[in-house]
Parts: sequence; structure tokens; C-alpha cells
Amino acid sequence: MTGTVGSALVMLVVGLGMAACGNKEETAPHRAAPPPADPVQAEAEAMSRELVDVLDWVVAYRSAHQGRTPVSLRQAGLDSLSPVYVRRIGRDGRLPVVTVAQRRPSEHHVASCSATSQILEDRVLRDGTYELPCAMVGGGSRTFMIPPSSPVKAQ
Repeated sequence: MTGTVGSALVMLVVGLGMAACGNKEETAPHRAAPPPADPVQAEAEAMSRELVDVLDWVVAYRSAHQGRTPVSLRQAGLDSLSPVYVRRIGRDGRLPVVTVAQRRPSEHHVASCSATSQILEDRVLRDGTYELPCAMVGGGSRTFMIPPSSPVKAQ
């Protein structure tokens, strides 16, 4: 009888495991937003993700170092160059300003985007949406409305 109970227990565990591994897309609270049709908006959104990541690092550094802003990205534990972007840090009064610029601007529409840590607060207050000012390759500037980012799917 122990073998029958053991087999039933194994079948129950396997059945529960299979139910838990069902189609996650159907139960996900957020559906991935379709990519923007406008390639300029898509570039700005990609740059905004990079900018927010760098700002997160800078703000974390400030929290861990009694409110002192890092004088360089290296001090915050980041490289100033990525394969696609050049990253810079500066100040606007007491707030850190991070700039993300294209390494090859002639191949793009958006040259650079800059923001203070204020956009992190704006994201929280506006359910993930915020405005991002960017410099355009052809000259001038444009402010983009960045929508909430979709959750990253685990693979």
C-alpha cells in the first residue's frame, strides 16, 4: 500500500507542478505594450531605460554615502561607455544630472537625453509615465512622454 500512496503523492506533486507552469502570459497583470510606431519615440524610450538605470545607480550611491553625489560614474561603479551610449554625470545644484548620448549620433534621430533624479520620483507619482527632454541630431530639442516600461519576461 505504501507504493500506491507514494505513486499517488508523486502524481499529485507532478500535477501541481504542471498547473503552476501553465501559460504565464494569460495570468500576467501587465501585457507588454507594442513597440512605438515612431522610430524617434522608440529611440527616446531606449535611451530613457539606460538613463533610469544610471540614475538608479547614482541615487543608490548617494544613499549609501550620506547624501554625497559621486563625482564620476566610475566612483558609482559604472563605466562611462557602453556599446551604444556615452554616459555622463553632472550637477544641477544638489541634484545629480545624468546624460546619455548616442556613441554614433549620425546613425540616429535622438542625440542625447538628460535628467535629474527627479524623473525617478515622477515615474512613481505618475504610474511609470514621465517626460524626458532630449537633444535631436538635426538640432533643437524635443520632450518625449515615456510610457511605463513593460515587465521583463523571464526566459
